[in-house]
Amino acid sequence: MQERLFGILHLLVLRGRMTTAELAAHFEVSSRTIRRDIDALCRSGVPLYAERGRGGGVQLVDGYVLDRSLLSRQEQVDLLAALQSLAAARYPLDGAVLDKLRALFGAREAPWIDVDFSDWSNLHRSLFLDLRRAILERRVVAFTYFNARGEVRARTAEPLQLRFKGRAWYLLAHCRTAQDLRLFKLTRMEGVQLLEERFTRSAPPQADEPPPLPEFEAPETVLRVDASLTYRVLDEFEPGQRQRQPDGSFLVRVRYPVDAWLVGYLLSFGPEAEVLEPPGLREAVREALQKTADRYGK
Repeated sequence: MQERLFGILHLLVLRGRMTTAELAAHFEVSSRTIRRDIDALCRSGVPLYAERGRGGGVQLVDGYVLDRSLLSRQEQVDLLAALQSLAAARYPLDGAVLDKLRALFGAREAPWIDVDFSDWSNLHRSLFLDLRRAILERRVVAFTYFNARGEVRARTAEPLQLRFKGRAWYLLAHCRTAQDLRLFKLTRMEGVQLLEERFTRSAPPQADEPPPLPEFEAPETVLRVDASLTYRVLDEFEPGQRQRQPDGSFLVRVRYPVDAWLVGYLLSFGPEAEVLEPPGLREAVREALQKTADRYGK
């Protein structure tokens, strides 16, 4: 019964006014049961009123706030835990919100989780907040974007959702420039402006993703990585991509496009990694190392 009472309030908050017949159909109970539930809510102090006749129904007094007694202890704990996880993940949540809920519920919850997305320090906080505001207010944004091909373009987009994917934050948006759904990496966005223009588009289901880039068969890259970099191998390569050798080192097989990014990535392993294949990539790394050595001279 407790869950149904809270469900009735939840529906009335969302929809405004509902008839007892609609509520009875929703909860698959009789209209008499719903009327008893309404009486129980009224006795507990919930300000409900009913109007008879065509267009009538049950509704809450404007401005009503749900009472904490309608949430079970476990539901209160779950709500605080969910908000605490957002705050721990450096989501820009005002700490006063958690404090007020703790006081309301009379709870002193342990700090059970702590997550730090280190890229999202205070330096990027204003951008995150601006994009959150644009999404909630459905405002078009304009910005300059630096893509992976080194191109710099002005973009206008309808921001739909902030996503954390593959160790980085992205903005899922309908790009008006490309007339398609796109993921924009936040660290590559500059000069973000919230325009006065509004949009009506909604975010797609979580399963929907922007169309993938055209597939191609990248050549296999084979690396030998020293045992001293075991932590990086475990962090950055899947079990099927790495094979431990008798001396403790790893043989790594991956497929990446051979470009400047890959050369720079491989150089980050220093002398503890060696490119075995393909020969062209091995030569590109050698040339990059030689240019670096020449720049530093003797």
